[in-house]
Amino acid sequence: MGVRHRISYINVNPVVMANHWTRLAMIVKFFLLAILAFTGSYFHPVTAQPEICGNLRINLTDDETKFEIGVGNPFNQATTCTYTITGYAGGMITLQIDSLYLGRDAHYNDGYLKVAENQESLNTTDFVAMGTATDTFTVLGNVMVMEVKVARENYFRKCFVKARFLQRPGTEQPTVCGPRFLEAKSEAESLTVPVENATFTGPIVCQYFLRGINYRKLKITFEKLNLPQSENCEKDYVEISELIDDKWRSNKYCGGHLPPDTYTSSKESLHILLSARKYWQKVTVVATYSEGKITWLCCVLLCFFASGVPRQKTL
Repeated sequence: MGVRHRISYINVNPVVMANHWTRLAMIVKFFLLAILAFTGSYFHPVTAQPEICGNLRINLTDDETKFEIGVGNPFNQATTCTYTITGYAGGMITLQIDSLYLGRDAHYNDGYLKVAENQESLNTTDFVAMGTATDTFTVLGNVMVMEVKVARENYFRKCFVKARFLQRPGTEQPTVCGPRFLEAKSEAESLTVPVENATFTGPIVCQYFLRGINYRKLKITFEKLNLPQSENCEKDYVEISELIDDKWRSNKYCGGHLPPDTYTSSKESLHILLSARKYWQKVTVVATYSEGKITWLCCVLLCFFASGVPRQKTL
């Protein structure tokens, strides 16, 4: 006799199954959203939070400019703040980091502070601070771009940066200032600032390094010097510096405190800085420079030592 197989049928309620599938779909959706939220915040921080980042365009003054972020108003999510800092034309900008916390172990993915001369250079810049390391960064121009990133959720509320921006006399505009390196000769050469057929278009700093070709003292004669009145020579001035005994010794001159008509150096080189940062439209300098002439006494001494001391005759 053949074996009979009994087939049992399970009676499934379609409403119950629909509820199960709905719950499963909600659970899967929840986990997918959690994964996306985690990866999105970790690898792709959101853009700037205005209430935390503050003003993204910073215009510097002559004084130190204080910068703080995450102090008193802590980060509450992954954030990237990108700042454009602008100083006066012809200057350079220094960022001095006093203290910061951007992650415990100084990992790039936890957070960082980067500085560059422009937006395109941020990805390749070597000016990067992470963790708790303080540093000082300088760009050789009057524009700095700074990016502060906070990414690790565990550290959001702890992260902060305390720093200062400072302006330094730096790179110039050759089309307005003229050449930076000057050679003094016996015949007088002319120095005119701004150069012929040019004008200052904004605050600017011009620097000149003057050296004599024969290693003599230098002479500068100011034929025209327009500098506005200033008690402390803070913004519009001429500064003449000499390297004496391995130290730079400087004299500042401005309206009401002008240099002598002829300035004679004590060495064979000079550094001249012209700052026109307030009433820059009024500042002009016309001068001549040359090497000092050698005196008759010097000629006699040079000839004497060059010929040597006569030897005594012996019997």
